[in-house]
Amino acid sequence: MELLTPSKRWPIWVLSAGIPSGLVATSFLYYPLLLKSGVLDPNADSTGIPMFQDLYLAIVATPFVVALTWVSLRKYQGKSRLFGWNGEMPVRSWVTSILVALIIAELLSENIMGLISPTWWCEIVWLPYSALWVVWLLMLRAASLSKR
Repeated sequence: MELLTPSKRWPIWVLSAGIPSGLVATSFLYYPLLLKSGVLDPNADSTGIPMFQDLYLAIVATPFVVALTWVSLRKYQGKSRLFGWNGEMPVRSWVTSILVALIIAELLSENIMGLISPTWWCEIVWLPYSALWVVWLLMLRAASLSKR
């Protein structure tokens, strides 16, 4: 079974929109759960500050997400192999694959460390957001390598 990217660009743009908005949504779920777990000080503003820092980060990161998506989809031909390789552009294939693999490895290690922490049940909230990142990165990699 071969995994292919969508034939149109809009599903990848929807995934891209999920990167900043997913950070905000996940943050607004995670920090109240962490407060209920007893890890954070209930007498301080221990949830508002990190939630709004993540909101600020999402706003600042949005232009970079849009630019990266636009560059990757500029000459997108649709229906590329998700784990494909472009032998005509080996340098682009290697660099893109290594960068995506490093980011996915970092996400995986953060999730594993979170799941073995004492508040593992709070960290489960980040798993769908990390999965969104993995799918988005693989889509951008495939779109980038499908160019001629």
